[in-house]
Amino acid sequence: AYPYVYFFKYPDTFRRPRGIEPEEYGEILLGEIERTLQVDAYGKGFAAIIFEPIQGDGGVLVPPKSFIVGLRKIADEYGIVLIDDEIQTGFGRTGKMFAIEHFGIEPDIIVLGKSLGSGMPISAVIGRREILDSPEPMTYMSTYSPHYLSCIAAMAGIEYIIKNRLHDRAELMGEYLMKRLNELKDGHEIVGDVRGKGLMIGVEIVDDKDSLKPSSKKAQKIIWRAYENGLIMMTFGKYGNVLRIAPPLTIEREEIDKAVEIMEKAISDVEKGKVGDEVLSKMVAWQ
Repeated sequence: AYPYVYFFKYPDTFRRPRGIEPEEYGEILLGEIERTLQVDAYGKGFAAIIFEPIQGDGGVLVPPKSFIVGLRKIADEYGIVLIDDEIQTGFGRTGKMFAIEHFGIEPDIIVLGKSLGSGMPISAVIGRREILDSPEPMTYMSTYSPHYLSCIAAMAGIEYIIKNRLHDRAELMGEYLMKRLNELKDGHEIVGDVRGKGLMIGVEIVDDKDSLKPSSKKAQKIIWRAYENGLIMMTFGKYGNVLRIAPPLTIEREEIDKAVEIMEKAISDVEKGKVGDEVLSKMVAWQ
């Protein structure tokens, strides 16, 4: 626990309570946030709400649109800064330049990194002028700032993404990849859910489709067998059972087909008991 920091539930629509629609579930979770703000002198003690428009390490969770729109409304009502964490989702990954564009709202601040530098160490903060200009002038330095090579790489990467419209390409290739993965889901008992936007996709592994019980063990075995056949994946999510699929935005259809072929073989081998528990000890560093 961190003093003065509150953690709220993020909508996992796949595991929402039965009988509740995704949009309704989002409204319920917004209510929990608002009740906390009301207890704290109508939100006066809160500086900011920080959120991911699509949760990455949490298991590639795509929230209902009403949830993100509701965060904007709450921030406006209580005078709270809304901070959008686009470190994983930014620069075309989800089929939009920024994932927040899927939800039709504007945050006050956007945090950027990772794809900003195409592998080079760099991050950035962009936001409303009245917020970023509000601190009093000060003298400050960072040991490795400015890192000119990283800045040049970031500028070149952004120019390439825009010129070649990689965000549009991610949307197109993402639709094809989702189609292939949903076909895989339909044919396998341990694939519980496929979700995502663009080329940011999660495949949730379960014991079976009746119980939908999360299976981290099966997920680990799948990524091991896939690794043996030339495909590298990792598991994420609350239960460690979600395969995160995030290929390069330049991926070709033939490469998608090959990746899905390897995934299907790995899943089939796990379902047939061909991957033993002994591989789990080799996966510790991957978790």
